[in-house]
Amino acid sequence: MRKLILAFSLTLSVTMIIHLLGTEKRKSAQPPKPDITYTINNTPTILKTERIGINLGQTTSYGTSQFLNNLLQNPGLEGQIDRILVIVSQANQDSFSDEAGWGYPNGEWNEAEFQIRTGQSAGKRGRIKRSVNSGDNGFPQYFSYSPLPYIEPNDLIVLTRVKRPDPLDLWETHFSKTAEIDPAISRPQSAGSQSLKLVPTSTLRAEITYVADAIAERAGKGLQIEGKWRFRVWAKGEKPNGELTVVFTRQNSASPFFKSTLELTTEWQEYVIDFTGHDSGPPKPLTLTLTAYQPFNTVWLDDLYLGKLDQEDVPFRKEIVNAINELSPSFIREFPSLGDSWENRVASPQKRKTWLKRLAGGRNEAIYSYSLPELIFLCKEVKANPWIIVPPTLSNYECQQMGYFLQEYASDFSEVILEFGHENWNWLFRPTAIPYYREHGILANHLFGLISKAAGKKVNLIKLVNGQYSVPGESIQFLNMAQTADGLAVTPSLLPSLDRAIPDKQALQLLYRQNFSQLHEIAREVYAVDKELALYEANFNTVLGDARGYERNRLISGAAAGSALGKHLIHFLFTGARPIMVYNLAQYDTTTWEVEDFVYLWGIVRDFGPPIRFRPTGLAVKLLNQVIQGSMYRLEPVENHSNFSQGITIAAFRGSNSWSLAAVSESDQPRTIKVDFPQDGKTIPTITNSLQFQSPFDNNEKSEAVTIETLDAIIKGQSVIFTLPAYGMVVIGSNNAL
Repeated sequence: MRKLILAFSLTLSVTMIIHLLGTEKRKSAQPPKPDITYTINNTPTILKTERIGINLGQTTSYGTSQFLNNLLQNPGLEGQIDRILVIVSQANQDSFSDEAGWGYPNGEWNEAEFQIRTGQSAGKRGRIKRSVNSGDNGFPQYFSYSPLPYIEPNDLIVLTRVKRPDPLDLWETHFSKTAEIDPAISRPQSAGSQSLKLVPTSTLRAEITYVADAIAERAGKGLQIEGKWRFRVWAKGEKPNGELTVVFTRQNSASPFFKSTLELTTEWQEYVIDFTGHDSGPPKPLTLTLTAYQPFNTVWLDDLYLGKLDQEDVPFRKEIVNAINELSPSFIREFPSLGDSWENRVASPQKRKTWLKRLAGGRNEAIYSYSLPELIFLCKEVKANPWIIVPPTLSNYECQQMGYFLQEYASDFSEVILEFGHENWNWLFRPTAIPYYREHGILANHLFGLISKAAGKKVNLIKLVNGQYSVPGESIQFLNMAQTADGLAVTPSLLPSLDRAIPDKQALQLLYRQNFSQLHEIAREVYAVDKELALYEANFNTVLGDARGYERNRLISGAAAGSALGKHLIHFLFTGARPIMVYNLAQYDTTTWEVEDFVYLWGIVRDFGPPIRFRPTGLAVKLLNQVIQGSMYRLEPVENHSNFSQGITIAAFRGSNSWSLAAVSESDQPRTIKVDFPQDGKTIPTITNSLQFQSPFDNNEKSEAVTIETLDAIIKGQSVIFTLPAYGMVVIGSNNAL
């Protein structure tokens, strides 16, 4: 009995101690003493804010930029659109010339169509009989079949041709003359105009291969071949009992996802292979190979598909749509299809051709783009407005068709942005750009007018021209000469250069401390003429300098880069720019310019998964878009806390129902912040979301070391108290904030 009493006494004592300890713990959870107290200005700085938008970027066959549900680009095995702009330097009755240095190999533009776009003879058409790289006075020269109308220097002329490249764009052929385009044959009811024929010989098999996930060894698996998939192809043989062997595999030691030999007839048939993917083994490229082995028995192929079985009827992979939904962008800006035609921009996947992206120095790349209807589908799916590029190479008729197309979606979007070309000021894009203010303005005004008239008044068009951020005076000239434009789009270059062996603390300071005096100069000039300012490609751009790849990457892909981008985006919002577009959704890396290396730019999504893994810059966009709403206010520290506010960027947003807040620190010390909200009937924010990491150099490249943590905010009357971590980013909102 004595032992029982002692045991009871001991248990009671322990219970009391635990209770007392628990009481002490709750006391320590009381609101901490703030380092800084802020009050919100009475008057908003910006009356109407817009969530951050994204550049969708180019869909490719590698890395994270493999957007489309059909993994096969150019699935209809179609031809190529090729267009350039000639800026006339001299002309006579028989020929016209471009400016010096912008020529192409002799004969490259033979049989191309041309249309005069500006000047006294605007609208006149013809065909090129002969083109030479260096003609009269050493200028590139184009000779017409028929006598030319009056043309004067600086008139703009567009050349267009449709080609049938050999080998086929974006597919690999292994033996010359065993895989050829057949322009006379296509499968029944095909939207396209040609097919591909495989012609095996007695010594050579006939084979084509499509390569996907091409940089998997460097970037990891950008595509996971898991679950139920489907392959489809239309095919026929020249003779009975033909065969076509199809293999889909990852180039590692694992077994193929499928290997099948199709028995062909002499009539077109669609062959379907359903399979279940198990994507084991190390990351290597994916290959789809179609082979005909039987000598002298030609096989024709047309309209292929390879994708998820349950996503066959939607253009974009579900993982892409899910990631964009999480980012909640205001606008989605398309990849600039500068050398494309209108017919191709709205063509179905099987009909769609590639187009040739031409750059200075004779560089070119065949591009297979998502279509405008597919972009519209995506925008509607994620509740974002479209930002559409108007190629300067479009004809009057094509611009009218664009307007009629937009009219169909008048009720779907609150605004549609039209941007005339892409970086017309940038001589890199000179083959399809207009770097002269006057000529640029003439054609921009004309094309904007055609599109606006055809679209009608129900479509809320915002018409923009672009300018060079680093040369404010020239940017304003582009705007002033395009009187029908509603505004100017520029983009600041964040941390363009990094030198090697910079100490960590100094490198971190470079992330946060940028000089935006040129942006403010442009903003003053734009607003002075009652126009709008937009930022079209905001992100770090660290391709210059002699820093090695790992030095750039630990900084640019680190947690601090996320909060630093958040700081700059808040600053851009305070300039009144709208929308602000981050560049871009997905891109694993790019090459550096002064040393031979790679840097993790510019994608804000590291892996679409599932599960989705955002880079810290993507997490920053996600955080900001949770709280951007209504009007935007500056905050002021109370006088005795002004020293602690150094290195803090903070903004408040007042929506129709509630307040929200965003804050970034570039300090290496955490700060406890108190914000006093006015008693104006609006709900004060109660939910805190913050970037969580151990080191400012933590990243999400291999695993998720940088995350978002959600907590209830500490509320004291009309005040919110929170801790802003070193190099951290915090946003505070409420359930009814947006």
